[in-house]
Amino acid sequence: MGQYGGGFDGMQYNGGGNVEAAAPPKVLPPNGYAVEGSPAILKIIDLVIRGAAILLTLISAAVMGAAKQTVTINDNNGYREVEVKSTQSAAFVYFLVINPLVFAYSVGSLVASILRRAGGGGCLKLLLAIGDVVVVAMLFSANGAAVAITALLEKVQKSELGGYNEFCSRLVAAVVLSTLTATLYVVLAVLGAVALRGSN
Repeated sequence: MGQYGGGFDGMQYNGGGNVEAAAPPKVLPPNGYAVEGSPAILKIIDLVIRGAAILLTLISAAVMGAAKQTVTINDNNGYREVEVKSTQSAAFVYFLVINPLVFAYSVGSLVASILRRAGGGGCLKLLLAIGDVVVVAMLFSANGAAVAITALLEKVQKSELGGYNEFCSRLVAAVVLSTLTATLYVVLAVLGAVALRGSN
């Protein structure tokens, strides 16, 4: 005799009169998006964030690199004009080094993320998660150094020297853009950690 389907009590009956327990239903983990078949929206979010990071780091580095202004100061030799540039400060130079590095990483990670969506292994997922955390640390350290010097210049701006309005405005704009990038990478780092946890 053929095999009968499952009974109303959840048991399987076969032709030999034997009773077999029905297979338990599959239960998805709470963080179902971190496993295969995850919602496409989160994959798109990952790609959009990395694309936005490319744009923000490029603009922030360009704004910081172009930040300069000629000001008139009064010292012991009288009034004279001095050109101030971002490259005259080690903190700003550090900022100019870190942001292009993050830009390059963002481009590479975007390509790697696309390849991973196309069927890459878990090793690539781990490398991206580690890279995102390292980028967060790099950006916050660079932004912190730049903020400290910018705050000092803002203080000088209010003194008798003054004249750094345009220069300070560009510095602030560059730091804000870089901070937005760092925030985006914090989101990526959290999503990456959850994804790794869900794949175990």
